[in-house]
Amino acid sequence: MPCRILVIAGETSGDLHGSHLVKAMKALRPDLEFFGIGGDRMREAGVELQFHIERLAYLGLAEVLRHMPPFLRVFRAMTELLDRRRPELVILIDYPGFNLRFAARAKRRGIPVFYYIAPQVWAWGRNRIPKLARRVDRLAVILPFEEPIFREAGIDAHFVGHPIVEIAYDETPREVFCQRLGLSPSSTILGLIPGSRVQEVTRLLPEMSRLVRQWAGDDPHLVGVISKAPSVPEHVYRQYLQLAPPGRMFLTDQHYALLRNADVLVVASGTATLEAACIGTPFVIVYRVSPVTYHLAKSLITLPYIGLVNVVAGRRIVPEFLQGDFRADKLRPVLRELLSDGEMRRQMRQNLQEVRRSLGPPGAPRRAAELALELLEGEGKGRVR
Repeated sequence: MPCRILVIAGETSGDLHGSHLVKAMKALRPDLEFFGIGGDRMREAGVELQFHIERLAYLGLAEVLRHMPPFLRVFRAMTELLDRRRPELVILIDYPGFNLRFAARAKRRGIPVFYYIAPQVWAWGRNRIPKLARRVDRLAVILPFEEPIFREAGIDAHFVGHPIVEIAYDETPREVFCQRLGLSPSSTILGLIPGSRVQEVTRLLPEMSRLVRQWAGDDPHLVGVISKAPSVPEHVYRQYLQLAPPGRMFLTDQHYALLRNADVLVVASGTATLEAACIGTPFVIVYRVSPVTYHLAKSLITLPYIGLVNVVAGRRIVPEFLQGDFRADKLRPVLRELLSDGEMRRQMRQNLQEVRRSLGPPGAPRRAAELALELLEGEGKGRVR
Protein backbone atom coordinates (compact mmCIF):
# COMPACT_ATOMS: atom_id res chain seq x y z
CA MET A 1 0.00 0.00 0.00
CA PRO A 2 1.42 3.44 -0.92
CA CYS A 3 2.66 5.71 1.85
CA ARG A 4 0.77 9.04 1.76
CA ILE A 5 2.50 12.34 2.56
CA LEU A 6 0.78 15.72 2.70
CA VAL A 7 3.07 18.58 1.64
CA ILE A 8 2.35 22.33 1.68
CA ALA A 9 4.32 25.12 0.03
CA GLY A 10 2.57 28.47 -0.30
CA GLU A 11 4.94 30.50 -2.46
CA THR A 12 7.09 30.27 -5.59
CA SER A 13 10.34 29.62 -3.71
CA GLY A 14 8.66 26.93 -1.61
CA ASP A 15 7.35 25.30 -4.78
CA LEU A 16 10.89 25.17 -6.17
CA HIS A 17 12.47 23.74 -3.02
CA GLY A 18 9.50 21.46 -2.42
CA SER A 19 9.86 19.92 -5.88
CA HIS A 20 13.50 19.05 -5.20
CA LEU A 21 12.64 17.60 -1.80
CA VAL A 22 9.86 15.44 -3.27
CA LYS A 23 12.18 14.15 -6.00
CA ALA A 24 14.87 13.32 -3.45
CA MET A 25 12.39 11.46 -1.23
CA LYS A 26 10.98 9.50 -4.16
CA ALA A 27 14.49 8.50 -5.20
CA LEU A 28 14.93 6.98 -1.74
CA ARG A 29 11.37 5.61 -1.38
CA PRO A 30 9.57 5.09 -4.73
CA ASP A 31 6.38 3.98 -2.92
CA LEU A 32 5.68 7.47 -1.57
CA GLU A 33 2.59 9.38 -2.73
CA PHE A 34 2.41 13.15 -2.25
CA PHE A 35 -0.61 15.45 -2.21
CA GLY A 36 -1.19 19.00 -1.00
CA ILE A 37 -0.50 22.61 -1.98
CA GLY A 38 2.21 23.73 -4.39
CA GLY A 39 2.90 25.09 -7.84
CA ASP A 40 3.79 23.84 -11.29
CA ARG A 41 7.18 22.49 -10.23
CA MET A 42 5.74 20.38 -7.43
CA ARG A 43 3.06 19.09 -9.78
CA GLU A 44 5.78 18.08 -12.25
CA ALA A 45 7.60 16.32 -9.40
CA GLY A 46 4.52 14.16 -8.84
CA VAL A 47 2.54 16.01 -6.17
CA GLU A 48 -1.25 15.73 -6.52
CA LEU A 49 -2.22 19.38 -6.05
CA GLN A 50 -5.35 20.15 -4.07
CA PHE A 51 -4.71 23.90 -4.45
CA HIS A 52 -2.23 25.88 -6.54
CA ILE A 53 0.02 28.47 -4.87
CA GLU A 54 -1.71 31.18 -6.94
CA ARG A 55 -4.50 30.94 -4.34
CA LEU A 56 -2.10 31.77 -1.48
CA ALA A 57 0.77 33.97 -2.70
CA TYR A 58 -0.11 37.26 -1.01
CA LEU A 59 2.57 39.73 -0.05
CA GLY A 60 1.88 41.44 3.28
CA LEU A 61 -0.66 42.05 6.02
CA ALA A 62 -2.92 44.34 3.98
CA GLU A 63 -2.97 41.90 1.07
CA VAL A 64 -3.62 38.88 3.32
CA LEU A 65 -6.51 40.64 5.06
CA ARG A 66 -8.11 41.40 1.68
CA HIS A 67 -7.88 37.73 0.71
CA MET A 68 -8.74 36.25 4.12
CA PRO A 69 -12.02 34.46 3.14
CA PRO A 70 -10.43 32.31 0.37
CA PHE A 71 -7.37 31.81 2.59
CA LEU A 72 -9.57 30.37 5.34
CA ARG A 73 -11.49 28.20 2.86
CA VAL A 74 -8.23 26.62 1.71
CA PHE A 75 -7.17 26.06 5.33
CA ARG A 76 -10.45 24.35 6.21
CA ALA A 77 -10.32 22.17 3.10
CA MET A 78 -6.78 21.03 3.88
CA THR A 79 -7.75 20.28 7.49
CA GLU A 80 -10.59 18.08 6.22
CA LEU A 81 -8.06 16.23 4.06
CA LEU A 82 -6.10 15.32 7.20
CA ASP A 83 -9.15 13.39 8.41
CA ARG A 84 -10.23 11.99 5.07
CA ARG A 85 -6.88 10.81 3.69
CA ARG A 86 -4.89 10.32 6.91
CA PRO A 87 -1.34 10.97 5.68
CA GLU A 88 1.55 9.22 7.43
CA LEU A 89 3.57 12.46 7.47
CA VAL A 90 2.97 16.19 6.99
CA ILE A 91 5.75 18.23 5.36
CA LEU A 92 5.51 22.01 5.66
CA ILE A 93 7.75 24.28 3.60
CA ASP A 94 8.31 27.87 4.79
CA TYR A 95 5.05 29.95 4.58
CA PRO A 96 4.63 30.27 8.38
CA GLY A 97 1.37 32.25 8.44
CA PHE A 98 -0.46 29.21 7.10
CA ASN A 99 1.85 26.36 8.01
CA LEU A 100 2.32 27.03 11.72
CA ARG A 101 -1.45 26.92 12.20
CA PHE A 102 -1.71 23.81 10.06
CA ALA A 103 1.04 22.10 12.07
CA ALA A 104 -1.17 22.38 15.15
CA ARG A 105 -4.02 20.61 13.32
CA ALA A 106 -1.71 17.76 12.29
CA LYS A 107 -0.22 17.36 15.77
CA ARG A 108 -3.69 17.20 17.29
CA ARG A 109 -4.35 14.18 15.09
CA GLY A 110 -1.09 12.47 16.00
CA ILE A 111 0.47 12.95 12.56
CA PRO A 112 4.23 13.68 12.64
CA VAL A 113 5.22 17.09 11.26
CA PHE A 114 8.43 17.79 9.34
CA TYR A 115 9.16 21.47 8.69
CA TYR A 116 11.57 22.31 5.87
CA ILE A 117 12.89 25.89 5.71
CA ALA A 118 12.18 27.27 9.15
CA PRO A 119 9.97 30.28 9.88
CA GLN A 120 12.21 33.32 10.37
CA VAL A 121 11.11 33.80 13.96
CA TRP A 122 14.64 34.91 14.87
CA ALA A 123 13.83 38.13 12.96
CA TRP A 124 10.23 38.88 13.91
CA GLY A 125 9.14 36.87 16.93
CA ARG A 126 11.35 34.68 19.11
CA ASN A 127 8.36 34.32 21.42
CA ARG A 128 6.91 31.99 18.76
CA ILE A 129 9.74 29.47 19.11
CA PRO A 130 8.01 27.58 21.99
CA LYS A 131 4.90 27.31 19.80
CA LEU A 132 7.04 25.86 17.02
CA ALA A 133 8.55 23.39 19.50
CA ARG A 134 5.08 22.14 20.46
CA ARG A 135 3.86 21.74 16.89
CA VAL A 136 6.84 20.39 14.93
CA ASP A 137 8.62 17.05 15.36
CA ARG A 138 11.65 17.84 13.24
CA LEU A 139 13.01 20.97 11.60
CA ALA A 140 15.39 21.13 8.61
CA VAL A 141 16.96 24.60 8.57
CA ILE A 142 18.83 26.20 5.67
CA LEU A 143 20.66 29.09 7.33
CA PRO A 144 23.79 28.26 9.36
CA PHE A 145 22.91 30.24 12.50
CA GLU A 146 19.40 28.76 12.84
CA GLU A 147 20.25 25.30 14.20
CA PRO A 148 21.59 26.46 17.61
CA ILE A 149 18.71 28.93 18.04
CA PHE A 150 16.09 26.20 17.66
CA ARG A 151 18.03 23.50 19.49
CA GLU A 152 18.25 25.73 22.55
CA ALA A 153 14.44 25.56 22.62
CA GLY A 154 14.53 21.75 22.49
CA ILE A 155 13.56 21.47 18.82
CA ASP A 156 15.06 18.62 16.78
CA ALA A 157 16.65 21.04 14.29
CA HIS A 158 19.26 20.17 11.66
CA PHE A 159 21.20 22.48 9.33
CA VAL A 160 21.06 20.80 5.91
CA GLY A 161 22.64 23.61 3.90
CA HIS A 162 20.86 26.02 1.59
CA PRO A 163 19.21 24.47 -1.49
CA ILE A 164 19.97 27.59 -3.50
CA VAL A 165 23.67 26.62 -3.59
CA GLU A 166 23.15 24.00 -6.30
CA ILE A 167 20.39 25.92 -8.11
CA ALA A 168 21.99 29.37 -8.42
CA TYR A 169 24.43 28.40 -11.12
CA ASP A 170 24.78 29.26 -14.79
CA GLU A 171 27.44 28.96 -17.47
CA THR A 172 25.78 30.93 -20.27
CA PRO A 173 28.54 33.00 -21.95
CA ARG A 174 27.88 36.74 -22.09
CA GLU A 175 27.96 36.71 -25.90
CA VAL A 176 25.24 34.05 -26.03
CA PHE A 177 23.10 35.80 -23.41
CA CYS A 178 23.34 39.13 -25.24
CA GLN A 179 22.63 37.51 -28.60
CA ARG A 180 19.39 35.99 -27.28
CA LEU A 181 18.17 39.44 -26.26
CA GLY A 182 19.58 41.29 -29.25
CA LEU A 183 22.10 43.21 -27.13
CA SER A 184 25.65 44.24 -27.85
CA PRO A 185 28.13 42.36 -25.61
CA SER A 186 29.63 45.78 -24.84
CA SER A 187 26.36 46.96 -23.25
CA THR A 188 26.32 47.87 -19.57
CA ILE A 189 23.71 45.43 -18.26
CA LEU A 190 21.66 46.51 -15.25
CA GLY A 191 19.85 43.40 -13.99
CA LEU A 192 16.45 44.08 -12.43
CA ILE A 193 15.03 41.41 -10.08
CA PRO A 194 11.62 42.70 -8.89
CA GLY A 195 10.47 39.58 -7.05
CA SER A 196 8.32 36.54 -7.73
CA ARG A 197 4.84 37.83 -6.87
CA VAL A 198 2.56 40.17 -8.78
CA GLN A 199 2.31 42.54 -5.81
CA GLU A 200 6.09 42.82 -5.58
CA VAL A 201 6.51 43.44 -9.30
CA THR A 202 3.85 46.16 -9.41
CA ARG A 203 5.38 47.90 -6.38
CA LEU A 204 9.05 47.67 -7.39
CA LEU A 205 9.19 47.74 -11.18
CA PRO A 206 7.91 51.33 -11.68
CA GLU A 207 10.91 52.73 -9.78
CA MET A 208 13.27 50.30 -11.50
CA SER A 209 11.92 51.53 -14.85
CA ARG A 210 12.44 55.13 -13.74
CA LEU A 211 16.04 54.27 -12.89
CA VAL A 212 16.66 52.92 -16.40
CA ARG A 213 14.94 55.91 -18.01
CA GLN A 214 17.01 58.44 -16.06
CA TRP A 215 20.29 56.58 -16.43
CA ALA A 216 19.85 55.84 -20.13
CA GLY A 217 19.61 59.56 -20.80
CA ASP A 218 23.33 60.07 -20.17
CA ASP A 219 24.75 56.58 -20.81
CA PRO A 220 24.22 55.26 -24.35
CA HIS A 221 25.48 51.80 -23.37
CA LEU A 222 23.14 51.15 -20.43
CA VAL A 223 20.30 48.63 -20.79
CA GLY A 224 17.97 47.28 -18.12
CA VAL A 225 17.06 43.59 -18.22
CA ILE A 226 14.16 42.36 -16.07
CA SER A 227 14.03 38.82 -14.70
CA LYS A 228 10.54 37.41 -15.33
CA ALA A 229 9.22 35.16 -12.57
CA PRO A 230 7.28 32.08 -13.79
CA SER A 231 4.43 32.94 -11.41
CA VAL A 232 3.86 36.46 -12.82
CA PRO A 233 2.03 36.89 -16.17
CA GLU A 234 4.03 38.57 -18.92
CA HIS A 235 1.50 41.39 -19.40
CA VAL A 236 2.31 42.64 -15.88
CA TYR A 237 5.86 43.41 -17.04
CA ARG A 238 4.99 44.74 -20.49
CA GLN A 239 3.30 47.87 -19.17
CA TYR A 240 6.56 48.90 -17.47
CA LEU A 241 8.82 48.11 -20.42
CA GLN A 242 7.13 50.99 -22.23
CA LEU A 243 8.28 53.47 -19.56
CA ALA A 244 11.92 53.22 -20.68
CA PRO A 245 13.28 54.61 -23.97
CA PRO A 246 12.92 52.20 -26.93
CA GLY A 247 15.56 49.49 -26.98
CA ARG A 248 16.78 50.20 -23.44
CA MET A 249 14.77 47.72 -21.34
CA PHE A 250 14.25 44.01 -21.95
CA LEU A 251 12.54 41.00 -20.37
CA THR A 252 14.08 37.56 -19.91
CA ASP A 253 13.09 34.29 -18.27
CA GLN A 254 16.77 33.28 -18.02
CA HIS A 255 17.01 34.28 -14.37
CA TYR A 256 20.38 32.77 -13.49
CA ALA A 257 21.94 33.73 -16.83
CA LEU A 258 20.95 37.31 -16.03
CA LEU A 259 22.44 37.12 -12.53
CA ARG A 260 25.68 35.84 -14.05
CA ASN A 261 25.95 38.24 -16.99
CA ALA A 262 24.66 41.51 -15.52
CA ASP A 263 27.31 44.05 -14.62
CA VAL A 264 25.35 45.10 -11.54
CA LEU A 265 21.95 44.16 -10.07
CA VAL A 266 18.96 45.71 -8.31
CA VAL A 267 17.42 42.87 -6.30
CA ALA A 268 14.17 42.63 -4.35
CA SER A 269 14.74 41.54 -0.76
CA GLY A 270 14.27 37.80 -0.41
CA THR A 271 15.87 34.59 -1.61
CA ALA A 272 17.15 36.31 -4.75
CA THR A 273 19.73 38.14 -2.61
CA LEU A 274 21.29 34.77 -1.76
CA GLU A 275 21.10 33.70 -5.41
CA ALA A 276 23.02 36.83 -6.39
CA ALA A 277 25.51 36.15 -3.60
CA CYS A 278 26.12 32.60 -4.84
CA ILE A 279 26.79 33.83 -8.37
CA GLY A 280 28.83 36.78 -7.09
CA THR A 281 27.52 39.73 -9.09
CA PRO A 282 27.51 42.99 -7.05
CA PHE A 283 24.05 44.33 -6.23
CA VAL A 284 21.85 46.52 -4.07
CA ILE A 285 18.72 45.43 -2.21
CA VAL A 286 15.37 47.20 -2.60
CA TYR A 287 11.90 46.68 -1.18
CA ARG A 288 8.57 48.43 -0.78
CA VAL A 289 5.32 47.21 0.78
CA SER A 290 2.07 48.88 1.82
CA PRO A 291 2.39 51.41 4.68
CA VAL A 292 0.30 49.18 6.97
CA THR A 293 2.54 46.16 6.35
CA TYR A 294 5.71 48.23 6.72
CA HIS A 295 4.78 49.78 10.07
CA LEU A 296 3.70 46.43 11.47
CA ALA A 297 6.91 44.75 10.27
CA LYS A 298 9.01 47.57 11.68
CA SER A 299 7.49 47.02 15.11
CA LEU A 300 8.16 43.26 14.98
CA ILE A 301 11.52 42.86 13.24
CA THR A 302 14.46 43.16 15.60
CA LEU A 303 17.30 43.08 13.04
CA PRO A 304 18.97 46.25 11.68
CA TYR A 305 18.65 44.95 8.09
CA ILE A 306 16.21 42.81 6.12
CA GLY A 307 18.23 41.40 3.22
CA LEU A 308 18.95 37.70 3.75
CA VAL A 309 22.48 38.14 2.46
CA ASN A 310 23.12 40.69 5.23
CA VAL A 311 21.43 38.50 7.83
CA VAL A 312 23.66 35.55 6.94
CA ALA A 313 26.75 37.78 6.90
CA GLY A 314 25.80 39.22 10.29
CA ARG A 315 26.48 42.74 8.99
CA ARG A 316 25.43 45.05 6.19
CA ILE A 317 27.59 43.97 3.24
CA VAL A 318 25.02 45.00 0.61
CA PRO A 319 23.26 48.42 0.65
CA GLU A 320 19.50 48.37 1.33
CA PHE A 321 16.99 50.89 -0.05
CA LEU A 322 13.57 50.42 1.55
CA GLN A 323 10.21 52.17 1.24
CA GLY A 324 10.81 55.90 0.58
CA ASP A 325 14.56 55.40 0.25
CA PHE A 326 13.97 53.20 -2.79
CA ARG A 327 14.38 56.01 -5.34
CA ALA A 328 16.20 56.09 -8.65
CA ASP A 329 18.24 59.16 -7.67
CA LYS A 330 19.49 57.38 -4.52
CA LEU A 331 20.38 54.15 -6.30
CA ARG A 332 22.30 55.63 -9.23
CA PRO A 333 25.44 56.85 -7.42
CA VAL A 334 25.81 53.57 -5.52
CA LEU A 335 25.31 51.49 -8.65
CA ARG A 336 27.82 53.63 -10.55
CA GLU A 337 30.37 53.01 -7.82
CA LEU A 338 29.70 49.25 -7.98
CA LEU A 339 30.19 49.32 -11.76
CA SER A 340 33.70 50.65 -11.38
CA ASP A 341 36.56 48.31 -10.58
CA GLY A 342 37.15 50.11 -7.31
CA GLU A 343 37.33 49.04 -3.68
CA MET A 344 33.55 48.88 -3.14
CA ARG A 345 33.06 46.30 -5.91
CA ARG A 346 36.12 44.28 -4.86
CA GLN A 347 35.08 44.20 -1.19
CA MET A 348 31.49 43.24 -1.97
CA ARG A 349 32.56 40.33 -4.18
CA GLN A 350 34.84 39.08 -1.42
CA ASN A 351 32.03 39.34 1.16
CA LEU A 352 29.61 37.52 -1.15
CA GLN A 353 32.07 34.64 -1.48
CA GLU A 354 32.15 34.32 2.31
CA VAL A 355 28.34 34.18 2.43
CA ARG A 356 28.32 31.52 -0.29
CA ARG A 357 30.73 29.33 1.70
CA SER A 358 28.65 29.67 4.88
CA LEU A 359 25.55 28.27 3.11
CA GLY A 360 27.07 24.79 3.06
CA PRO A 361 27.83 22.28 0.30
CA PRO A 362 25.39 21.14 -2.41
CA GLY A 363 22.94 18.38 -1.50
CA ALA A 364 20.45 20.10 0.84
CA PRO A 365 17.34 18.40 -0.65
CA ARG A 366 18.88 14.94 -0.24
CA ARG A 367 19.90 15.62 3.37
CA ALA A 368 16.43 17.00 4.14
CA ALA A 369 14.83 13.97 2.47
CA GLU A 370 16.83 11.59 4.67
CA LEU A 371 15.74 13.47 7.81
CA ALA A 372 12.08 13.39 6.71
CA LEU A 373 12.22 9.66 6.01
CA GLU A 374 13.80 9.00 9.41
CA LEU A 375 10.82 10.75 10.99
CA LEU A 376 8.35 8.89 8.78
CA GLU A 377 9.90 5.55 9.70
CA GLY A 378 9.88 6.38 13.42
CA GLU A 379 13.63 6.78 13.85
CA GLY A 380 13.76 10.48 14.62
CA LYS A 381 10.59 11.50 16.44
CA GLY A 382 11.19 13.39 19.63
CA ARG A 383 14.99 13.24 19.52
CA VAL A 384 17.45 16.10 19.44
CA ARG A 385 20.64 14.63 18.06
